[in-house]
Amino acid sequence: MSRSRSRPRSVHYPDTLLPDVPVDDEALDELIHARDETLVDGTSDGPALSPERSSLPWWRRPSPWWLVLIVPFTTVALSSTLAAKVEVYTLLACAVHKPEVFKSGAFETTLLHDYPTVKCAADPVVAAAAAKLNAAMTTSMGILSCLTTGFWSSLSDRVGRTRLMTLTVMGGFCTDVIFVLATTRARYLPGGYWFLLVGPAIEGSVGGFSTGSAAAHAYLADVSGPAERSRIFALFLGTVFLGIGFGPTLGSILVKYTGNLLSVFYFAASAHLFYGIMAFFVIPESLSARKMKEAKLAYAEEMRLHHQQDRTLQLRVQRLFGFLRPLLVVLPGPSVSASGSPKGRKWDWNLTLSAIAFGCVFSLSSAVTFKTQYLMKTFGWTTEYMGYFLTTAGSARAVYMVVILPFLIKHLQARSARRQGQTSPSRDHSPSFDLGLAKISVLIDMIAFGLMTLATSVLPFLGASILNSFGAGFGPALQSVALELHTRRNGREEAGKLFGAFSIVQAFSGQVFGPSVYGFVFVKTVATFPKAIFLVSLASVTIAFICVSLIRLPPSVQLGDAEEQLTVDPLQGTEREALLARDATLVDIEPESSTKPKP
Repeated sequence: MSRSRSRPRSVHYPDTLLPDVPVDDEALDELIHARDETLVDGTSDGPALSPERSSLPWWRRPSPWWLVLIVPFTTVALSSTLAAKVEVYTLLACAVHKPEVFKSGAFETTLLHDYPTVKCAADPVVAAAAAKLNAAMTTSMGILSCLTTGFWSSLSDRVGRTRLMTLTVMGGFCTDVIFVLATTRARYLPGGYWFLLVGPAIEGSVGGFSTGSAAAHAYLADVSGPAERSRIFALFLGTVFLGIGFGPTLGSILVKYTGNLLSVFYFAASAHLFYGIMAFFVIPESLSARKMKEAKLAYAEEMRLHHQQDRTLQLRVQRLFGFLRPLLVVLPGPSVSASGSPKGRKWDWNLTLSAIAFGCVFSLSSAVTFKTQYLMKTFGWTTEYMGYFLTTAGSARAVYMVVILPFLIKHLQARSARRQGQTSPSRDHSPSFDLGLAKISVLIDMIAFGLMTLATSVLPFLGASILNSFGAGFGPALQSVALELHTRRNGREEAGKLFGAFSIVQAFSGQVFGPSVYGFVFVKTVATFPKAIFLVSLASVTIAFICVSLIRLPPSVQLGDAEEQLTVDPLQGTEREALLARDATLVDIEPESSTKPKP
């Protein structure tokens, strides 16, 4: 059926660079030519660099190795404070609810010697109060991250990934500084120890950890091709876990030899500052000037069309919830066949299922502090011993992600290539391999949390935690699959948009939904059945497993980029006709036999 040609339809989500003039044949030819240049420009979607950037010295060329080597500094800073934060929360709550346990009568001096952590952690009232404080801090940052992460993630397409990484890590720096200030001067600050909420508020306003993670993954996607992406993501996540594994022991050593519980926060602030300086001044930007200019032009066109819309009540409501707009990329969309044509009324739920599964698994990160409280309460551990435990579990995860998983991915892909008679691994089978890896990983998580629920002593619990480390391949595998699904649905790769949507899911699940659920469960069951948080964790990964099992890869999901999609599309005939059809859809015009569109 013909489209109406009386007037253009409002375009809500323009993904192309449309000129701010009536579209004629000559202008459309220029647009197609510009896009063809983008498709063959190595800086856009593949690991290859343009000749100009390839000639630069190594320290000015973007590479995954920059993040692989630098990011552990910030993860060390993050993990070194995990156990210390829980202990400080416990002592702060104890100073209010059980002040008689402090010999000196002043909490601030207790931070420097002989703090009564074991006695405080064993008290259910104190444990519940500490859990409420922790949940409030995590949730406040999560809500603000949800409100801002979409904006910041989309901005990275226009100003660069490294600028956004700098901004988010400086938010972490502010949190460390305010934590020290609020802890040492709690009696003089408004709200007492609740002044700690100022730090998460600042960090959440600049996107928080989820936005920083989205920027880092977008950087990696910019400089790696589809065939190697899951391996790069796994290696990157492995170094992240390497930092997370090393950090707690470093924190334990600092506390032990300085006698100051806050020494780890001074270290964390220094590490965050170092990473911020490296991201801003040293790490080369992964996006070329051309790509950022194109993103700015596309955004300007989007805003122009947006302002032309009528000021209706519906539009005002849409703007009110505009922070959720990035999630549109993971909502169900029309299914397409291998040739790119719509499949009637069928809908594609794959990206939606991917986002739900990702959110369920990532919500487990918000349970770490409550599980730390469980261990301190059950086994009587302090920051020092808790740090050793976290390092053991984290190191197992790091070894798996850095050594074992990349080796398995490379070996199995090479084996599959030889089976198909290829001389080198092909990316054609990569998405199905990644999907299988995601299923196995979340199944391992299910077994691990079941064993944690049954564990009654340290060694069985440690064994279950190490087993849980072998489920860490879920994140990179699922994100690699999601990127291919998004590319197939839209005809080109837009890592910034997809990871922006996933960062909102990450912020909501890990900093809003997760803390609320796990915090509520722990507060209500800490005095009777504290293991309930492990049953909730088991339920969460079970839902993720069901969602992943329902994902179905489209026939040509392995194509991986827009250039190949245009080349093999038999319905359009030529690349120019394919582009004409796609642009016609966006501006509500119909290409005719003369290929001359009408506005």
